[in-house]
Amino acid sequence: MAQFDKLFEPITIKSMTIPNRIIMPALTVNTAMGEINDATVAYYERRAKGGAGLITIGISPVVPGMVTGLDISDDRFIPGHKRAVDAIHRHGARANIQLWHPGRYEMTFLTGRQAVSASDVAPPIFSKEKPRALTVEEIKEIVEAFGKAAVRAKEAGYDCVEIIASAGYLISQFMSPVGHQP
Repeated sequence: MAQFDKLFEPITIKSMTIPNRIIMPALTVNTAMGEINDATVAYYERRAKGGAGLITIGISPVVPGMVTGLDISDDRFIPGHKRAVDAIHRHGARANIQLWHPGRYEMTFLTGRQAVSASDVAPPIFSKEKPRALTVEEIKEIVEAFGKAAVRAKEAGYDCVEIIASAGYLISQFMSPVGHQP
């Protein structure tokens, strides 16, 4: 068991100390969409009570109107997030939130609006609908939306934030040449 000894030791990252090295990554748990509810709070509290040191609340939209994830695009969502963070903290764990914009993977059939991306190249999977290329001004607005969501996360008590720049979502659509080729 010596090889696992460090797993249960605290670790400090900058000024945040995590009680152990067990990290729950971002997951879509489907307890709620949009606002955090009692089932969501209970789910994350059970993870903290079970011993996870850092718990990530996954895909949290930074712009209004998304139909998936636990929304943080507006101040009205702060109280729900605070409830989840408080439940996590009650058991000594730290709380992380994953800030998200789907870009060309927006569920347009549910939102009724055209997806946006770094270019007008359709995604290789899922909807295959052609997105609209963002303007420079729209890019600035989305950057600001990420910043405002991070401030809301801080107000809700999160210990850290994660900005999802993988899995083909908006930020990775700017970084990958795949997003710019037909």
